[in-house]
Amino acid sequence: MAYTCQLYATYLILKRYDVKLLSAAGLFIGGALVLLGIISIYVSGLLATSLIIVIAIANSQRVLLGLGVTALVSYIFWYYYQLDTSLLVKSISMLVISIALLLMRWTLIKGYLANIKPSANDNQERHS
Repeated sequence: MAYTCQLYATYLILKRYDVKLLSAAGLFIGGALVLLGIISIYVSGLLATSLIIVIAIANSQRVLLGLGVTALVSYIFWYYYQLDTSLLVKSISMLVISIALLLMRWTLIKGYLANIKPSANDNQERHS
């Protein structure tokens, strides 16, 4: 259910910003969504909290972003202190998730954001 909501929210956000699915940004977002879906098989709350964070960022809602980050941190604490799985398995899964998210961030910065040229207005706004 959460994956369906994530797919629909991604579709609506891409449609709002007129990003084609077969463009570089669309393919990156689709790949990140698939990776997040695979990771969330083992850590189910990650997908739901990331959905809240993405919707908050897309709509510039600071309160919702704060609630999403708080929910994510709370879920990580709850997941880590569950007693049905050993701490070793949970630590390894959290390590794999953090490495995957850091790699996605690095790919975004190096591959996608490096191609964006700052405009002259950006520099003027920062100095004033």
